Amino acid sequence: SAIIATAIALVISRGIAGGVQKVSKAASDLATNVLPALASVMKSVATGDLTSKADFEVRRVKITSSDETGEMGEAFNAMADQIEDTGNSINDMVDNISEIVGQVAGTAIEVGAASQQLASAAEQAGQATQSIAEQAQGLSRGADEQRKSVDGTTEAVKQLGSAIEQIASGSQQQSESVETTSTAITEVSRAITDVASN
Repeated sequence: SAIIATAIALVISRGIAGGVQKVSKAASDLATNVLPALASVMKSVATGDLTSKADFEVRRVKITSSDETGEMGEAFNAMADQIEDTGNSINDMVDNISEIVGQVAGTAIEVGAASQQLASAAEQAGQATQSIAEQAQGLSRGADEQRKSVDGTTEAVKQLGSAIEQIASGSQQQSESVETTSTAITEVSRAITDVASN
């Protein structure tokens, strides 16, 4: 009876030791490989490196009993599921952020090109405005010179009109003088005729 009890105790202790050893190995793999990889990816993302990714596959414990050791193994496996989900979510987040950064970079390049085109258009507009201003100044000078020319022509026309008036006045005076002279000649001719008759 004592031998049987000892044998049973030995089997039970080996079963418990085996289950604990399985959990211990899985926990060691988790602490040595998976968690450091998770921490490394998080650190890389925090510093702006979006190229780091990791494999977050956690080793599972094979459940062979429903006692406390089996329950401990189930709890560990549940924790492993959560850690894998978290790691995969981080990988997905890195992919999404990388894609967004790429889109933002592309948009920034397009905005830069558009800004350059606007600057070029503004420069061309400035040159066109300067050209228009110069042409306007030229037109203004031309208009001023034209006005002076018109003023000079007007003055010349006034002088010509004055000269014409003077010529007309002189012609009138000459006509009157010729008429007076003709009358005098006619009277002298009559007087000579009268003298000759007597």
